[in-house]
Amino acid sequence: MTVSEFMNSNPANSSAAPDGGHVLGLDILGSGSPESYLVFAAGAAEIKAEILSEIGKKKYVVSGAECHRKSAVRKFTVLMDRVIGDALQDALLSCDILFGCEQQCVFDYVYFSADSGSGEKGRVTVSVTVDSDGAPDDVSAVSAELFGFGGAPEAFSYTEVSTL
Repeated sequence: MTVSEFMNSNPANSSAAPDGGHVLGLDILGSGSPESYLVFAAGAAEIKAEILSEIGKKKYVVSGAECHRKSAVRKFTVLMDRVIGDALQDALLSCDILFGCEQQCVFDYVYFSADSGSGEKGRVTVSVTVDSDGAPDDVSAVSAELFGFGGAPEAFSYTEVSTL
């Protein structure tokens, strides 16, 4: 399902977004247009969005110990039940992604509020951490981590994209 399909099928319904209000879209098929990015929706059990920071500590004669942020990088962790036929999951589980290296696993993404449309756009490196998990009676589980790549993301607004 694409970002625009997701938003059009769930207007003003943040509870439809897998993480309770945000949409995570990935340009894994190379569409180039944020509205055509594929959404982590089918089978998505959890989407965890984090900002990992590197903190520096320094001691000064007068003020004493101080901490400052040196850098920050976006990280997403996605846990899903396997849905065969979902374009995003099928692409994630292709050999090109499972065993890919370097630029093969770098994609554009958007992450925004389903209610306001505001969020961010950037690039991530995709690492599938579990490609099949579960007991014989269970649905197979899939999980992936997406790490920020190439600098900080930029501000993004879905409402701007949808008017193109």
